[in-house]
Amino acid sequence: MKKLRFNNEPFIIKNKRFSTLDFIFLFPYQYEKKDMYNVKLLKNLLASTSKKYPTEQGFKQQLLKKMIIGYNVRNVIINKNLFFEFSLFVPNPNKVKTFNLEKAFSFFIDSIYHPNANKLGFNSNQFQREKEYLNAAINNNMKNIYAYSYQRFIHYCDDIGNLKDNIFTNLPLLEKSTPKGLLDYYQKVIFNNEPLIFIFGDISNKQVSDLFNKYYPYHHQDITIVKNYHEFLIPRQEYQYIEEISHYNQSALYFGYKVLNMQEEDREYLELLGRIIDSRSTNLLFKALRLKNNLVYQTGLNFNTNHGLLYIEAYLHKDSKDKAIKIIKDLMISLNNKEKITNYINIILEEMEKQLIRQKDSKYANLNNYINQKLQLSKSLKDKYNFYSHIDIDKFISFLDRIKLDTIYFLRGEEDERK
Repeated sequence: MKKLRFNNEPFIIKNKRFSTLDFIFLFPYQYEKKDMYNVKLLKNLLASTSKKYPTEQGFKQQLLKKMIIGYNVRNVIINKNLFFEFSLFVPNPNKVKTFNLEKAFSFFIDSIYHPNANKLGFNSNQFQREKEYLNAAINNNMKNIYAYSYQRFIHYCDDIGNLKDNIFTNLPLLEKSTPKGLLDYYQKVIFNNEPLIFIFGDISNKQVSDLFNKYYPYHHQDITIVKNYHEFLIPRQEYQYIEEISHYNQSALYFGYKVLNMQEEDREYLELLGRIIDSRSTNLLFKALRLKNNLVYQTGLNFNTNHGLLYIEAYLHKDSKDKAIKIIKDLMISLNNKEKITNYINIILEEMEKQLIRQKDSKYANLNNYINQKLQLSKSLKDKYNFYSHIDIDKFISFLDRIKLDTIYFLRGEEDERK
């Protein structure tokens, strides 16, 4: 298993174009299924309260008082890797003289390392409230055909469990979460862990050094990330068809495709295939199902390159199912044509050229590209553009031969929406 090693000195990405500064503390940890609800509960509690400011109202007032543009907490789970991210978005004191960077940064550090908890655990009332909110949100979401149908599709298509073992399908685990258990989890993932630190904007090394020495002194220490981002799904020898009945008044159709003998280098091919089928510029899926045949209310395509899965979803009347299945199958077969593929790739490249121009004015695109490349999560848009520009069409056609239909799932609506 490949490991990424870093020291804990801040990465300073200097950029004078913007009048703001971003501080990102990224805590890497190994993800385990048993902690899936602790991840959500911890994120919600740390994003809105602290020991010093234990109420949401008081916490928000401090954000305004200290001129903090944004304070965010989020988490990203990539296979067995969890990244817990705290971000501070503030004015640049070199340009906004009334802004006090020290006060904002001190608040940021205090919020991360001094949550509203004691030795018995997180505040029980706030913990219980967040637990109830999370439970209600999950149950309400599952009443929606989009969430429900996807969860049923994944239940059949995912033969490993990384996708279907999620907060929607493991509610009994939520009941096991406790204030003390959450505190123990916080101490492992945050308090006793070491973050990767990224600073973006017009700031000098001395400013950073002075700020950290005063409010976040740290000892030089290595950080190791076990890069187990990928676990590829294996296609069945023959695709499976599953049909279920629901109480909804419309129906949902899913096509799940997996890659035979997928390797890490195939990830770029899979993303390109997704772009060809459903980008704004080609729009093949929408044209085939909606514009030409008027079969669907809504359609879409998604791909997960970490698991080698591409899936098409279509929401339609139940009587349109057979025709939609044939059209999707024919569309996928039609792609195995060198002349067509070459034309589609050229269209994709034109679209990407426009995206690259827009990215020049996007602070977040620059920052995210830097972090993604450091963690080897994904290539930048520019790198992808260069890869597609020099792609070997014959190799890509050979890749298309390894795209295998794995699952067709149809959720049939009981009600007739035409009544």
